[in-house]
Amino acid sequence: MKKDKYLFFALIFFNFLFSQEKIDKNKEDKIYFTYLKKSNYRIKDSNVYGDSLMFAIDFPYLKPRKTKFSNDSLNSEFFLPVSSFKNENKTKLVGILYHSNEQIEGVYDTKKNKTTLQIKRDDFELKNLFRTHFNENYQKFKYTIILDYNKQKIYYKYPSSSYSFNFSEMFKKIEYNDDTFLEGNYLSQTKEYIQNNKVLFNNKLNPKIGTDIIFSNQKFGLIKIVTVFETVELLTENN
Repeated sequence: MKKDKYLFFALIFFNFLFSQEKIDKNKEDKIYFTYLKKSNYRIKDSNVYGDSLMFAIDFPYLKPRKTKFSNDSLNSEFFLPVSSFKNENKTKLVGILYHSNEQIEGVYDTKKNKTTLQIKRDDFELKNLFRTHFNENYQKFKYTIILDYNKQKIYYKYPSSSYSFNFSEMFKKIEYNDDTFLEGNYLSQTKEYIQNNKVLFNNKLNPKIGTDIIFSNQKFGLIKIVTVFETVELLTENN
């Protein structure tokens, strides 16, 4: 009876070790990372701050004032009182802030050669700003982006719709500053203008660490993107 009892516990123990080893191995097959995307507009003391180019593109009929700390460069910091944004301008600013402030939680599966990005809009600070300055409700939102490197396709999955594109349709090319491949710029274009965006990389990170912006010549993991309108920055990485 005692032998059976010891055998029973031994089987449980070895089964636990085997399961734990399997879990640990699965963890090794995945790389977890988190980005924070923030609008380059910021609200402080009932004022909206941003550089001159942002205001000129988004709100061409408003006349922002330069802050006293600004230098004479083209992209000096300007501001407008929140009360200046009325009707369509108010709606547009609220929309920009809502869509440009997101948390991106990513998992790259090394075996499947696939990245899954969970994008969340759940910003407590922004919720309070909406209520305080705009008398608007802030709605939580979540959607998924999947980058399949084997199929060379990217999938956008929203609660009520989904889309897919080939990588070749989405590719951006980085113009690196030097042969370290750690800093560079890439262009993005709309009907109205062309943006020159800055990118930074870390040579210790897997090159599959990134967002849904697909670079044809990325060498290392992405740590930062700075555009005229938004900044995306790597917060955590767990390899």
